[in-house]
Amino acid sequence: NSQIFKVIDTVSSHVGIKGVYAIDRGGDRGKLYDKFLQKGKEKRFVIRLTKTRDLIHKGTRKNCHDLASALPCPYEAIIVKYEDGKERKISITYNVLKVKLPKHDNPLFLVVAKGFGKEPMMLLTSCPVRTRIKETLWRIIEMYLTRWKCDESFRYIKQCYNLEDIRVRSYVSIRNTIVLILAVS
Repeated sequence: NSQIFKVIDTVSSHVGIKGVYAIDRGGDRGKLYDKFLQKGKEKRFVIRLTKTRDLIHKGTRKNCHDLASALPCPYEAIIVKYEDGKERKISITYNVLKVKLPKHDNPLFLVVAKGFGKEPMMLLTSCPVRTRIKETLWRIIEMYLTRWKCDESFRYIKQCYNLEDIRVRSYVSIRNTIVLILAVS
């Protein structure tokens, strides 16, 4: 947590309140929410939830997976996925609920997207969302998907260039090698 907090503080000192922190399921933890939701220092975030997270919806504590599974998703988007050189269209349905975290009074939103896999994708965000305008909901999903694309790009680079198998003697050499590989990719 302390390393993540240092990164958040460093980034915040340079960008202020601009930008949105997009974090995978590893960021679904109480101390991180405490950091993001500090009074007077609130930060915008989109965090993918684990199935075990409890949320407060309409004054009642409920499991996020139960909320997401029962939520009707009337909005739809078609995305194109490329696998083995072939184009495949996937229908993604989505919706949103106003929620809060236990121990926090900050208004948050649970954005649910169905169609990426067997289980619904659950995103908790502090970003303002107009619940009846589907474009603002999709924008939250796109923020998370952008993080996902970055992750996949680094995974691709590590595999194609055997990045974890490089032998150098110093941090500067590692840094310079990675810069060259990123430029090539």
